[in-house]
Formats: sequence, structure tokens, C-alpha cells
Amino acid sequence: GTYTFTTPCAAVATVEEDFEAYTEGLPDCWAKLGAGTVTVQTSQPNSGSKSLRFSGTTGTNIVALPALESYAGLYLTFSTKPESNSYTNCGSFAVGYVTGDASTFQALATYNYNDTDFDGDVYAIMSIDVSSVPANALLAFNHMSEASYYYWFVDDVNVAAAPTCLRPTDVT
Repeated sequence: GTYTFTTPCAAVATVEEDFEAYTEGLPDCWAKLGAGTVTVQTSQPNSGSKSLRFSGTTGTNIVALPALESYAGLYLTFSTKPESNSYTNCGSFAVGYVTGDASTFQALATYNYNDTDFDGDVYAIMSIDVSSVPANALLAFNHMSEASYYYWFVDDVNVAAAPTCLRPTDVT
């Protein structure tokens, strides 16, 4: 017969993920922690045809990214949005890290469903300096929904060297 198996994941220098190569589950070397559900799906992508969708009713609906060789000089950039910026039940979404199970989650930044970044129910590009993350930690996303079946979306995740210039803002 045919056997399917995976080998342990080695730490990587960078992460670049748009979720296009997956039809279910999570990308290789990503880990689900805590309650709630997280799936790759074709609903409301930022680019391409797929995004990562979080749903659940807990403060520990966490997805951890692959281990990185070092966090020195790195930034996490990603596109994100709540299902709707008018649905209170979409709750909030945090970016941070874990050093073990879901109870070890430490937030670096938190976004609320009604933040002005999400006006018009569009994706916002977020960029966070992760150089202070402990060496033994994994970067992680955490959706804190207020009710079942209210979603938060993530797409176009990139962990790489800090940009050499600032991203333009307030461009008209």
C-alpha cells in the first residue's frame, strides 16, 4: 500500500504564504492551538483565490507559524480583515507568539472588528517588528470571536527582513 507521512519541520529563515497551494487544513509546519477552527478556503481572499479563515468562540483560537531560525531584524507583514466591520461578534484579532500551548500566547498587537483600518470591509496590510520575539517562540495569530460563525481572515503572510524604507501612508 501507499503510506503518507511528514517529517519534523526544520526552522526556516523566512515565511511567505498566500495559501494558494492548500485545499484544506493548514500549510505544512503551521500548527493549530486552542479551540475554534481555522481553515484554508476560497471565501474572501485578499489576493489569489484563497485565504485563512478563523472562526470560534474562544480567546485561544490560535495558529502558530513555522519556527524561524532567528527573529533578529524581521518583520511580520500580512493582510487581514474581520468578516464585517459592523459585526460586533467578529471580536478582535491579535498577533503575537507562543512558547508552548495556547495558554502561553503573548500579544504584540491587537485589532478590533471596528478599527478604521477595516472601513468598507476591506483587507488592511499590517506590519509588525518581531525582532523582540524570544528565540524559542513561534509567531502566532489569535482570533477572539464573540460568537460562533463570525470570522476573521488572513492572507499574504510574509516574515522577512525589515523594509529598507517606510511604506507610504495616506496616499490620495
